[in-house]
Amino acid sequence: MGSELTRRTGATSGDLAWVASEGRTRGRYKDRDIDRDIDRITTETMILRRVGGVWRIVHVHWSSRAAAEH
Repeated sequence: MGSELTRRTGATSGDLAWVASEGRTRGRYKDRDIDRDIDRITTETMILRRVGGVWRIVHVHWSSRAAAEH
């Protein structure tokens, strides 16, 4: 159980860069009367800009969906 990175890609063009990551998070959610398994595919996209020689994140987006059942 836990999180794992399954894929990462990216590229640069001048002072801009992007990175896209995909992972999978599995675990168990417990809160009051709720007790359930979690199995999610997660995605993260980041846009970076080089400012004064330092890369800075200027945009980030996260999303997830239920993992496909086998």
